[in-house]
Amino acid sequence: MQAFPQERILASLQEAQAQVNSLDFALQKRKMVEVFGWHEDVVNAMEEQYRKFLALSKALDTCSIDIKIVPTRLIDEFWHLHIMDTEKYHDDCASVFNGYFHHYPYFGFVDDADVASWRHASAAANDVWKVAYGEDLYGDDDGDAYDMDRQFHNEMSAAILASPGFAAARCRTQCKPVKCK
Repeated sequence: MQAFPQERILASLQEAQAQVNSLDFALQKRKMVEVFGWHEDVVNAMEEQYRKFLALSKALDTCSIDIKIVPTRLIDEFWHLHIMDTEKYHDDCASVFNGYFHHYPYFGFVDDADVASWRHASAAANDVWKVAYGEDLYGDDDGDAYDMDRQFHNEMSAAILASPGFAAARCRTQCKPVKCK
């Protein structure tokens, strides 16, 4: 476990948490439950973790500690929905980070060296998360970070390919037009 200036992080974290707690995710959460079918308890847990992620990211930035929190799959999913509301995301970033909080979705994907960097960054993030919140960020899953995504998108792709709407749309773009008589 890395050594961190715990008192500085915790003091900065209090202020950052207050800023993050002022953000309103009601519409995002409603869409996740009503449109995407997430269970409300899961969405509430995702929101809590996402708020912690944002607050700790802000606290580290304030303390000039060069550690990026590598989000868990559920934090990342909530973050993606936040980003999709572009105007709100931009405003929320300005209020918390005084600028845009960028998302790089390819970390740990590019090559073996990138996977090693991702694992190192994840270990550092887990260490500082323990300092801030007294718990592990990732649990003991050391598996493939993209496995859940792959499974979900394979199932979604199969459903789309099997749908009548896909066949009709594909025909309109790939078939030669037939003149009506």
